[in-house]
Amino acid sequence: MSVDQPIFLASLDLGSNSFHLLISEWRDGLLREVKRHKDLVQLARAVDDNGQLDQQAMQRALASLRHCRQHLDQYSISHLRVVGTQILRQCRTPEAFILEAESILNAPIDIISGDEEASLVYQGVAAGLDPASRQGTTLVLDIGGASTEIITGKNGDIQDKASLKLGCVTLANRFFTSRVKIERTSVESSQAVAREVFLSIKPRFTRRPINLAVGASGTLRVLLDLLQFGSNARLDIGRSQIEHLIEDIIKTQSMSASLDDNLRWDVLPAGIAILSAFFDVFEFESVQVSSHSIKEGMMLDWISHNTP
Repeated sequence: MSVDQPIFLASLDLGSNSFHLLISEWRDGLLREVKRHKDLVQLARAVDDNGQLDQQAMQRALASLRHCRQHLDQYSISHLRVVGTQILRQCRTPEAFILEAESILNAPIDIISGDEEASLVYQGVAAGLDPASRQGTTLVLDIGGASTEIITGKNGDIQDKASLKLGCVTLANRFFTSRVKIERTSVESSQAVAREVFLSIKPRFTRRPINLAVGASGTLRVLLDLLQFGSNARLDIGRSQIEHLIEDIIKTQSMSASLDDNLRWDVLPAGIAILSAFFDVFEFESVQVSSHSIKEGMMLDWISHNTP
């Protein structure tokens, strides 16, 4: 297939907290974003102890996919890839949802392994790094709703990777149960759990000197937007910023009133606790936030196998 002519590609990430659609144009060896769409679906809140997905969550998810289909219909899409991640991996009988979802999208849904998810996240983030950054070992962090991926790599090649059963929605479900205030014990307990998980894998990921820590979009992008201030906006999140934010949360027992309720009371504070634990265990002073993630990785993976 010639890259001289524009090719419209689409990737849809059925995440544990949100569904993310990306449509891009591939032309002359460059991938250019055309449209993004995101719906807060929160599947991770809707799977019971038996791995069953409740009907209300299924209807939210299917409504989101209908929105995605409307966006897709505006373009002549050459290839659409749809993936399900940790929460669909947890579902014991996702067939009813998958069947209807595939009918709406007119495309198959791949429930990918944590290993493949980590690989695609790294591929997407690495493509967004400048050439100098790619020369050293980069650690990529992706905090999701039901899992967190950590990957190290250099020059676009993966050195090590892990998909952890640690996510901001699952921690919120466990510790942030109050809809009135954020308790100190909720923050500290979620930090302790996250630290334990990170400590268990730290030896694997610190065998080589790490030059740069990069966070994939999602939880970290929301946090970056929260911490930015006008013209002084930065593309990284500092350890001290997270420490001060946690102090404010504990002191006020709340998040910013400008945030959506679903984020303010539980999901985002849980994500902050995970990032705080990451800083503590891996001893970074900052993490750069990438605009790239698994969606770009899905497209680049297809391009590598289907273009000259």
